[in-house]
Amino acid sequence: MENFRKIKEDFRLTPKDEERLKALYPIIAPKVEGLIQALETRIQEVVDSSTKEKLKKYPELARYHKRWLLKLFTGPYDGNYYRELIQIGKRHAALDIPPHYVSVAMNTVRVLLIDILTDEIEDRRDRTLKKASLNKMLDLNLDIITSSYVEEELYQYSTLYRVKSRILQFAENFSSAMNLFLVMALMLIGIGVIGLFVYDAFYFFKEGLGKGVISALGTLLVFWVLIELMNTEIE
Repeated sequence: MENFRKIKEDFRLTPKDEERLKALYPIIAPKVEGLIQALETRIQEVVDSSTKEKLKKYPELARYHKRWLLKLFTGPYDGNYYRELIQIGKRHAALDIPPHYVSVAMNTVRVLLIDILTDEIEDRRDRTLKKASLNKMLDLNLDIITSSYVEEELYQYSTLYRVKSRILQFAENFSSAMNLFLVMALMLIGIGVIGLFVYDAFYFFKEGLGKGVISALGTLLVFWVLIELMNTEIE
């Protein structure tokens, strides 16, 4: 997820851009079938005979394209979105689809979408901002998909890279498990701190005002630290 944050920063894709993309959904959704049909036609026009034969084995390809296109305007643009783009690139690489065709398809989608925004959005400033946000997202998608091509090819042809990839994958899974364990441990400690605060409140008057206030504040401070730690781990 940290890597995806860095990629979004590099493309200057901000939360405002994401809001603008989601605001485009009501405009794009009714036209999605026509968009996909135009995309499939363009793909058949440019690919070679070998690639056409490969694509014939996947009649559900248009459905996958539609799903990807709609997610451009629905999000959420999080770690799962990032991983889906990586898998798209890896599937194309596994089928030995030249990345050139992916770039052509992305360019086709870009032209079609920009034409729709030009026709549908009257306000010039709003149209310009939304076109800019759309271009950022399409560039980001293309970058991640084509980058995963390189990784997949290295994985297929390099034994050392496969070993390294598996070690890193294990390390990532282990780290995620440890983070989950830490969050659960913090939750249990938090429950204990709440119990301690109830205890302090119960004996507030019995132990005296000064001592009771200090004890309660100390418990609240510990509880606040736990909340901050949990928020950090969750993020």
